[in-house]
Formats: sequence, structure tokens, C-alpha cells
Amino acid sequence: MKKSPFISALGTNVSRGDVLRNKVSGSAIYVNDIQRPGMVFGKAVRSPYAHALVAGIDASRALAYPGVLAVLTAADIPGTNLTGPRTVKDQPVLNGEHVRFVGEAVALVAAENEAAAIRGAELVEVSYTPLPIVDDPERSLEPGAPLLHDKGNLCHAFTISRGNVDAVIKTADLVVSRTYKTQMVDHSAVEPDGAVAEKSEDGVTVWVCSKGVHLDQGEIARVLGLPLSKVRVIAPTVGGSFGSKPDHPMACMAALIAWKLGRPAKVVLGREECFLVKTKRHPYILHYTHAVRKDGTILGVRVKAVADAGAYSSYTPTVTTRGLIQAAGTYAVPNVDLEVRAAYTNHPVTGAFRGYGVPQFTFAVERQMDLIARELGLDPIEVRRINVLREGDPISTGQVMRHVRMEEILDAGQSRMQALDAEDRASGRLQEGTRFRRAWGMSTAFYGLGRTGMADKAEVTCRLEDDGRFHLFVGCPDLGQGSDVCMAQIAAEELGVDAQLVHVTSADTLLTRDAGTSTATRVTYVVGNAVKDAAAQLKARLLEARGEEELRSDPDWLANLAETCKGCGLDLHCEGHYRTGNTNEMDEHGQGEPYGTYTFGAQWSRVRVDSWTWKVDVERIVACYDAGRVINPALVAGQIEGGAVMALGYGLSEELLLKNGIVVNPNWGAYQLPAATELPDISQVILETRNPDGPFGAVGIGELTAVPGAASIANAVSAALGVEIQELPIAPHKLSEFVAQSWSNSQEANVKKEAE
Repeated sequence: MKKSPFISALGTNVSRGDVLRNKVSGSAIYVNDIQRPGMVFGKAVRSPYAHALVAGIDASRALAYPGVLAVLTAADIPGTNLTGPRTVKDQPVLNGEHVRFVGEAVALVAAENEAAAIRGAELVEVSYTPLPIVDDPERSLEPGAPLLHDKGNLCHAFTISRGNVDAVIKTADLVVSRTYKTQMVDHSAVEPDGAVAEKSEDGVTVWVCSKGVHLDQGEIARVLGLPLSKVRVIAPTVGGSFGSKPDHPMACMAALIAWKLGRPAKVVLGREECFLVKTKRHPYILHYTHAVRKDGTILGVRVKAVADAGAYSSYTPTVTTRGLIQAAGTYAVPNVDLEVRAAYTNHPVTGAFRGYGVPQFTFAVERQMDLIARELGLDPIEVRRINVLREGDPISTGQVMRHVRMEEILDAGQSRMQALDAEDRASGRLQEGTRFRRAWGMSTAFYGLGRTGMADKAEVTCRLEDDGRFHLFVGCPDLGQGSDVCMAQIAAEELGVDAQLVHVTSADTLLTRDAGTSTATRVTYVVGNAVKDAAAQLKARLLEARGEEELRSDPDWLANLAETCKGCGLDLHCEGHYRTGNTNEMDEHGQGEPYGTYTFGAQWSRVRVDSWTWKVDVERIVACYDAGRVINPALVAGQIEGGAVMALGYGLSEELLLKNGIVVNPNWGAYQLPAATELPDISQVILETRNPDGPFGAVGIGELTAVPGAASIANAVSAALGVEIQELPIAPHKLSEFVAQSWSNSQEANVKKEAE
């Protein structure tokens, strides 16, 4: 037999053709680039009040303005006015009754051009009756708080309990209790949300920057009162997501205008609108208590957390549930009492954000780990080594961990950190006098892949074309992370062909089956397994058509595929399926198997703190992750670098500031994203341990890489200054307050000790 010419498609930097061909050249088509004949433009009329009743809407002045074609209100919606993800649908597309946050849409102006639409929206006169504002999640849940929804102000609650935490707190050698706070942040994707819709005889086609076209299809169909078959949704090039996109009301607005006026319609949010109305990362108040033995073994943990859901549910139920599942961290804790409550407020809606609720809990639990080490006089990494999850250990839900390599991650990352530190000391880079204080901090993290507490599934199609190439149809969008090329590499590996011979069409509800959303770090794991299945079926049919031995002996078998299969009577396309089989809904105690598999990692951060200005610079990062098996090294490296940088902003500077429900920094000039000059050296350590649940052993790490960073920075700053960081972000003005408070507490402790 001749040697097969095939070289593995995995572990190679297969080029993303769209980058050079489209993005670098500037020819990529984003939503705002789409032009249709006779297209009109839409702009929402938005509430200036955080909480008010709508007393009346007068559109006469707007309708008299040149170019304004229509002013649509809730009465013009032919179907259901409420939208939302799969769990709860409570946010109106157009709210003509009871607005609950600044920027909520009450009407929609359609005009011949964008300028007329903007001016028309300004001319619509809306009468409001202001209501008391609820701007604190804990106060929202108190008796007598202003009612934001008929069902009350509790958006969601979830508990996880196992063992007896009260008992171990009483018998523990050490009990560590602290309260932590995290802030609201914005996704700040470069591309603003937008949609273009066009009516046809068959229904409506909508182009939208989306993370899930089939999900959008369902929402648009509900709002227009149409069957799914009458709505086609396509995702063109997407300019970043990180958990955002689409804003469901916005996507439905373009479809509504097109449906009502019979002309193509475009609705694109302005940058300030993005800050006001797009979903945000949840702020939290987290009360943690750890019970510990004197040798560092954790006996139990109690968590009471309150999240700010904002005005509507969005993804809050699943975001807060996921966060709580991982609230005890990467540690084997036999006794847990975990509770999260999410409260409605008159703040922007909070929802899906990279890390999906886990970074907030990770910040708190990893600060606790450092405090435990300090109180016991132990090395922080040794306390972690004592407690990390190992093969066969259960997490807080009782799910037994399989394929966990935390000890290897700690060893590999620590070794790299020590080598880099020694290198810098030898070079003299660390000698700058007493003004600057340096320290390393670390954090571990893990992340469940896929949808929470239910079976996750995907369907894809693989087809052999007449030219002998393969065509893969995948429903989930490529958001810029490179999922299309990863899916092509998985298909190519299974087929035994070069990845360049697999073409991918993604995110078009007419052409692709429902593979789910590009969220939850599920694409490589869930969708990749479906791709592998489709390719395996197609390969089996091809081998059957022409005996496998003969096919394998022909070095040119790929070129002969089309000719081989012509007239053979085979159906030359196959549907691939995958469904997580070991996931289930959790019981009343939060016990169950919420995810099919997990990924693990850790980050080390070295900070330099200026004791004059309290500015924190992160000088080095060591990021160590178990990727299962790397499909495309460049894409994995990009995810790790991007996640670390996103966590840098979360830890040090980013915060959406609110006053009386109003966003006071709704632009990139006032919202402090990290600058390119502030980015540290990021050293990556990637383990490949081949997770048996993933296709060819591969699993996703996209969201996990944004989880441990802020916690590792907080631990480093705490170590450098000897203070307790209990709140994010660690901006200079906040850090000076932490230092002052720490000094005050230290003085009080000394006075008390002397008095005794």
C-alpha cells in the first residue's frame, strides 16, 4: 500500500482566510456596511427616566419632519412584544407603559435617512410620570422597596447545599469571613449592535451581528407573529461579542420596520446607546465564609451572594446559577452552603458576559485562599495544592470530576513564573528603589462547557461537492474567535484531507441546522463533536462506495472523490449530531451534573505598585491552561492573550458608573479600557492532556481565560502592600482608600492589643 499523503489537520496554524482576504483588506461586510435598494433607517425613542410610567406619546411633530415615514409603538407589534433568551422573556421591544431603565425604547422612528431618523426621534413627545428609583440590589429585596415587576423584585434565586457547614464552622481551627464587591462593566466590542431587515414574499430576512442566529430567528418570529419558516437570519462578519450581541429588542426593531413599511430597514446603535442599553456584566455583593483546618484543608464554605440583574431578566437566571456552581473554586470542599439571589433594579440590563458569572465568584474565593494562607502562615500555592480538585473528587453539585489536571497546571505555571522572575532579577529589571512595590499573585479557575443543567446539543451538515471538496454547514456564528477554521480542521482530520479543502458556511438559518449559540465555550466541544460525527458518516459512505483498501492505496484519492461517487447513488451529504449525555437538571439542593465536561487553568500576575500615586502596573502574566488537545495553536494563543487583557481591565480600571440609574461615563473617553501601552508580557503554558469528551481530545478555553486574571492581580496587589483588596476595580483612588483603611485597622488592632 502506498503511504497516504494526508498530514494531520490538528495542531497546525491553518490560516483564517477571512482575515487577509476580508478584514485586513477592509472588504469584510459588517451589518452597517449592508445596503439594500430603498432602505430606510430606524432610531429608537428612549426614556430619559430610570423608572416611570408612560402617560402618552405624541408623534405629530416627528411625522411632520421631512423624511420621517412612520413612528411605531407597542400597538404596532403584530405578535408578542416581550423578548428574551430561552429562560425568561420579560423585556418589551417597545415599552409604552412602564419604563424601568434609562434608554429603554418607547417608540421607533423610521425615516428615509439616518439624520432624519435621529431628528425624528428627538421630536417625538413622550409624557412620563416618574416613579421612585431602586438602584441597590440588596435594598431592592427589602420589604417596602418600590415594585419593579408584578412578580416582585426577585429575578432569580438558587441554592446549593451538601454536608453540614454549620457543624464544621463550629469545629474548624480557622474561620475566614469577608465581603467582596464587583462592578458593572461593558463588553465594549468595536462593532456596535445592528441589524438590517428586508421583507419578501416568503417572509423577512434579517442580517444581524449575532451570537446565535437560530435564537434570533425565534425571537423575531414571535414579535412579528410569523412561523419560523418565514424568518431567515444571517450573521455577516461580526466585530466582536464577548457575550453581547444581539440586543434582542434592537434586532426585532429592524424586522418590525421592514414588515410594516415593506421596505428594507437598518437599525444600528450609536456608541452611547451601546453603553446605555446593551446588557452588562453583573455587579455582585459576595459574602464568603471558609472553615479550615490548621494544616490548610478546607472543611466547608458558605456563600451568600446578591447580583444586580438590572431592569429585566435577560440571561440572569443561568449566569447566576453558573457562577454559584463554581463559587467554591477549583477545590474539593466536602461541605457547602451556597446561595445567590438576583434582584431587579433600575439599572441597565445585565446578562451574558465572557466568563458568564464565574469571574466575580473567582475573585472572591481566590482572595479567600490567600487570606487563609496568610492566617495560617502558609504559602498561597501550597494551600491550593492541598485542596485542588483531583480525579474522582466531587464539586459542590456532587458531580464527580473526570479528567482534571490541576496539580500539573500548578506545577507548570509555577515553574514558568519562577524562571521568569529569576531572569528579571538577573537582568536587574526589578531594582527601582523603595517607591515601587512588587509581588506576584495567582488564581486558579475552572469552567463548565455548554449550557447549564441540561443536555446541550448541535446539528451540522457535511457535503461532498462536485469538485471533490467538502462543504461544512454550521449554524453558530464565527464571532472573530476562529470557530469556522476550527470546525474545518476537525472535519478535515476525520475525513483525512487537508483543512484547506473544507469550506465552511455558518450562521444562516436557511442553509444551516441549529448548532446552538457561540457561547458557553461550547463550540469546540459540542459543535466540534457534531462536525466529527458528520465527517465520519460521510467518510464511511465514500469508503463504502469504493473499497477502503483501494481508496487508501491511491495517493490521489481526494482528487478522484467526485468522479468516484458520481452515479453511485449515494446521498453525498450527512447530518452530524451531538448531545451531552451525562448532564441533568439539578435538584432542590443544587445537586446534579450541570456540565458534560470542564476545563481548568491558572494565572500568575506580577504587579508593580507606585506608592506615590497608587497606580498599579501589571508587568508579567503567566497563563497556564489545559486545552485538551490544541486544534489551532494561534487561535488558542489569541484566546489566552485576549482573556488576560480583558481581565486586566476588569481588575484595574473598567467600571460603568451609575448615578440615580444614569450611566455617567457612556463613552470610551470616560470608560477606562486598558491601553495598548499598559499591556504586560504574557507567557503562555499550554498543557495538552486530551480530554476524552472532546473531538480528538480538544476542548474550548475561550471564556476560562478571562476568569482568573482579576483575582490574580488583586492577590498580587494585596501581597505587595499588605492590604486586603475586597472590591474591584483596583483603581488608584480605591487603592488609596484600601491602604488607609488597612492602616486604620492595624492601628486599632495595636491599640487593642496594648490595652489587653
